Amino acid sequence: MRKKINKKLLIFIFSILLVALSYLSSPFLINFNEEKKIGFENIISEITGYKVDIKGGIKYKPFPLPKIELSEIHFSKNTENSILDKMNLRVSVHSLFKTSIDYGNIVLEGGEFLIDLEDVKKLSKIDEFKRKKEIKLKNVNLKFFNKANSFSFNSSYGEIFYNNSNITIFNLQKFFIGEVPFNLKFNSNELSINSKKINTKFLLSNLADDNPILKINYNNKIFFPSLQKLYAEFDVKKIDSNFSLKSKVFKTNLLKGDVDILFDVNQNKKINFKGSFEDSKLNKISINELVIFLKNDLNFLSSLFDINFEFIFNNFEFSNSLFENANLNFSFQSGDILVNKINFFSKNNNLEIKGRNVVYEKDNLFLYDLIFQTNNIKKICIDFCENKNLLEKINKENFKLISKGILNINKGKVEVEENFTDNQYNDNQLKLLNANLNSLTLSGNLENLFDISRYFLIY
Repeated sequence: MRKKINKKLLIFIFSILLVALSYLSSPFLINFNEEKKIGFENIISEITGYKVDIKGGIKYKPFPLPKIELSEIHFSKNTENSILDKMNLRVSVHSLFKTSIDYGNIVLEGGEFLIDLEDVKKLSKIDEFKRKKEIKLKNVNLKFFNKANSFSFNSSYGEIFYNNSNITIFNLQKFFIGEVPFNLKFNSNELSINSKKINTKFLLSNLADDNPILKINYNNKIFFPSLQKLYAEFDVKKIDSNFSLKSKVFKTNLLKGDVDILFDVNQNKKINFKGSFEDSKLNKISINELVIFLKNDLNFLSSLFDINFEFIFNNFEFSNSLFENANLNFSFQSGDILVNKINFFSKNNNLEIKGRNVVYEKDNLFLYDLIFQTNNIKKICIDFCENKNLLEKINKENFKLISKGILNINKGKVEVEENFTDNQYNDNQLKLLNANLNSLTLSGNLENLFDISRYFLIY
């Protein structure tokens, strides 16, 4: 009796397995022809808004769960193009025999996927995703673009969760900007981006409010010399086509104060950065790091974006006592640096510099106009002259220098084109001045540019 029961049970189980295998395997009988391919292309195109062309194959895979695998999917919009290696769609078997295909979670794997910044709302709210749906990213480059610019998050892994057509959670566990890995998480009313490698975190909260709050916490070496720590909180506002960031807190290891940033989204996309700082410790800036920054990093930064800077420094500490305050106004313009006005001043001393920094035939050149005035040249010599006998040659307190020329930043060399102290320099005087400046003062080392004592060697 028991043998008959066991036999019937085995037959029943075998029948169930046979039916299940037949059900899972039935899509292999489907011919994924041109009509089916166009159907999948239309589905993806409706979701993304891009032109879609499936160049590779369409395969049905029953295990571990039924799915359709699309390969070599080409996306295009305007002049932008990308190729995604694979896209897997979770499907129910019976829907494959219908005219419209019912699909579930999606996996994007390898290659590149386009994201149009000017139409990003279409991807953040997809009407077709009325039920809960998950999109997984596996080693996908995300290429963001608009009419003017593009940038990529490389080698991205993560998940995007939709509910009622809207993104509810967006996680990127690892994506690269250059060689630096970042993590990104969007959840409900908050967006955070962080990188352990460079010890930095951005947190944008209160996203549903009219005034979100941006927090930045950075503990690492930044491009600017000797700047290693930054903590800032900003109120964020959208005004017409502009985004405004006004600091609630802004402090670094060198300075603290108030910062306003205005970013024009629709017009020239230029950024205006204004900062006012009190009691800054500019004497902590390494001259060696400053020289490296001027030679290697400044021009690179200017090539990334157009931005205008206005800085006010009151009562700063510097490596010399010539100046106590400074106003700086300069701009990045398509890789060039326009110095509208740099003004260092104190009760007795004033230095004004205008000019433009350009790269010409691999030379990093600063074309300058300079005015220096002091009411106490003897006091400066007392503080900085290594040869105190020079004091006997100074027969007045007031001194004014007007100069124009070209500073070769990489070579540590200057060519003075015009110079005026008591009188306008003639050609022979200019030739002698240039020879002395380059041999005695700069000596091919840009660090000497910031050593006040060396200028008295040619007095």
